[in-house]
Amino acid sequence: MPEYIIVKGNEKGAVEIRHIAFQIGVELLNNQPGSNALVHKLGEVLFILMIRIYSNSIKDSPKFLKALNDTRIAKALSAIHSNPESQWNLEALAKLCGLSRTSFVNIFFEAIGKTPIQYLTCVRMITAKELLLNTSLSLVDISEKVGYSSDAAFSRAFKKEYKLNPSELRNNSSLNINSKT
Repeated sequence: MPEYIIVKGNEKGAVEIRHIAFQIGVELLNNQPGSNALVHKLGEVLFILMIRIYSNSIKDSPKFLKALNDTRIAKALSAIHSNPESQWNLEALAKLCGLSRTSFVNIFFEAIGKTPIQYLTCVRMITAKELLLNTSLSLVDISEKVGYSSDAAFSRAFKKEYKLNPSELRNNSSLNINSKT
C-alpha cells in the first residue's frame, strides 16, 4: 500500500468519501451515545472505499486488490476474511461464488497465486498471530477463533507457517516474524 492515496473530486467514489468523512466529523463533534462505535464503523467504510479507488486507479495493482474486484471470487474472499473460523472447504466456497470447484480453484489461483485453502490458512495464521500478540486468550480459544478443532492442529499449522510454536511467539513477543507467504 502507498503511504497516502489522493482522491480527486471527479473520481468515481469521491462523493461517497466526502459524505462519509463529513459524517465522521459530525459524530466526533456531537459526541452522542454510540458516536465512538459509529466513527469506527464509518472509518472502516472509508478505508474500504479508499482501497477500492486505489485498486481501480493503478494499472498494475497487487493481486489481492485485483481479486477483490473479480466478481467471480470476491464473495469467497469476503467470506474467508469475515469468518476465518468457519469450516470452509472448496465445495462451500465454490458454491458461494456460483462456480464449479475446478473453475473456482483455477480462477482463485490465477487471481491470488495460492489455492483457496492455502489462502484460508494464511488468513487464519495472520489472525492467530495478532491474537497471540495482542490478547491474553488461551491457545485453545485462539485455535477455535481461527477455525481449528484442536490446539494441537493449530500449533502444527502455526509452526509450519512461522517456524515457531504459538507459545514461543507469545513468550518472546519481541520476535519479528513474518509469514513465509
